[in-house]
Amino acid sequence: MHGAKRATVDREERVDAIRLLSQGYTHAAVAEIFEVTESSVYGWQKLYREGGLAALSTKIASGRKKLLSDKQLLQAR
Repeated sequence: MHGAKRATVDREERVDAIRLLSQGYTHAAVAEIFEVTESSVYGWQKLYREGGLAALSTKIASGRKKLLSDKQLLQAR
């Protein structure tokens, strides 16, 4: 499957990708790890910056109050 890109990546993988970026991984490295394009990684980062972890979900947020902040969630794993 070398060179092929995945069509979908779930929320948990997107959160993991943001975590890797925050740890200093390059967009290219994260794209390779998740078998996606660099533009996908940039897109996830933009979503995260604009709307936090909830924005990375493919589902609409339920409106339930978060128990942990985005920063706490990223550090919890």
